[in-house]
Amino acid sequence: MTLEEQMRLDQEKSYAEGKNGGFVEGKNQSKKEVALKIKAEGIGPSLILKITGLSMEEIEKL
Repeated sequence: MTLEEQMRLDQEKSYAEGKNGGFVEGKNQSKKEVALKIKAEGIGPSLILKITGLSMEEIEKL
């Protein structure tokens, strides 16, 4: 494999990892937005945890 081919593969791998990381981050942000709405309705943290899958620590920070 040439240096140019290796650099191209590394770039493609980095792009894929960045894209996946952004997707995960966006998904987590959406869960937090839903949790805030649920919390505003007076629902307790244990049910928010069950619905959203967020950790208790994440919920308490909201």
